[in-house]
Parts: sequence; structure tokens; C-alpha cells
Amino acid sequence: MPHEPLWQGTEQELKEYLAAVDHNCTCQFDDKGARKVPCSLHLAPPTQEQLNKFLFMRRIAERLRRGEHCDAV
Repeated sequence: MPHEPLWQGTEQELKEYLAAVDHNCTCQFDDKGARKVPCSLHLAPPTQEQLNKFLFMRRIAERLRRGEHCDAV
């Protein structure tokens, strides 16, 4: 039986993840605000592997950005 994915990141990373999902959500809602047709982001919850990859990519991207601005030794 599959387990619910466990968030392995920081609280700030979780806020940024949820903001990204919200920003890219294309769900259709009815007049009362209930989700009528879910988008692909909300159709199936993310797996542990997907969350881990998301965090890895965010962290490595930040390291690479910081490295680009450092002087070479």
C-alpha cells in the first residue's frame, strides 16, 4: 500500500511549492468556488519521488546561480 508523500524541505520551500502549484493551476470552478474539473496538478497527488526531484532541482539551481556570480580562483 503506497504511503503519503512526506515533505522533506523547509517551510519556505513548501510555501514556494504551493505558490507555484497555485500559479500554474488551470482547474475549472463552479459559481460557488468548488472545483468542477481538476487540472493535471490536482488530478493526482505528487509522489515522493516527484517531491524529492522538485526539491533537488530547486536546490541545485540555487547553487548554480550562486556559483555563476563567484570569482574564479
